[in-house]
Amino acid sequence: MAAQAGKTRALVLGGGGPVGVGWEVGLAAGLGAAGVDLADADKVIGTSAGSITGAKLAGGADLDELVATSGSMFETSAASTGADQIPEGSMGKLL
Repeated sequence: MAAQAGKTRALVLGGGGPVGVGWEVGLAAGLGAAGVDLADADKVIGTSAGSITGAKLAGGADLDELVATSGSMFETSAASTGADQIPEGSMGKLL
């Protein structure tokens, strides 16, 4: 889908947790199969699940692989990854 001259396109994705990611990935795959490439957006904005999906799409992730792996994306909890063990001071420096 080509943008009209002088116009830009944004992809705005909402939240919804793991179900939201699954929904948005499925929707992106369906649109992709119909010839609409959401990764062609000039700007991608997302919150929560939308930020995960948007980052994957903007990064050029393969839609078929995203569909196949979105169910296992949330199998590991934050506690088992160690993400909850980062001291606040370090997190501030990281951001």
